[in-house]
Amino acid sequence: MEIFKKYPDKKYVIDADAIFALQKNNYKKINLEEKVLTPHHKEFADLLGITLYDLEKDLMSYGKKFAETTSSYLGGEPYTFQGVD
Repeated sequence: MEIFKKYPDKKYVIDADAIFALQKNNYKKINLEEKVLTPHHKEFADLLGITLYDLEKDLMSYGKKFAETTSSYLGGEPYTFQGVD
């Protein structure tokens, strides 16, 4: 997480262990604006602190809300890039 704080204006694609580091609301401690996150469903559910079952019931709503509230983008299968215009 230190790299995000040290270089907040850099462009990042955040995946795998970096997504894991953002769990437990750590993502709220950094600026995710215009950052691209590429979680698979389980990583995204863990990031949000919800069950995989709950996420998959309404994946697009969770994705849109996350992208809007963080001004970030979600990418990768089965997502299409989403974010705030």
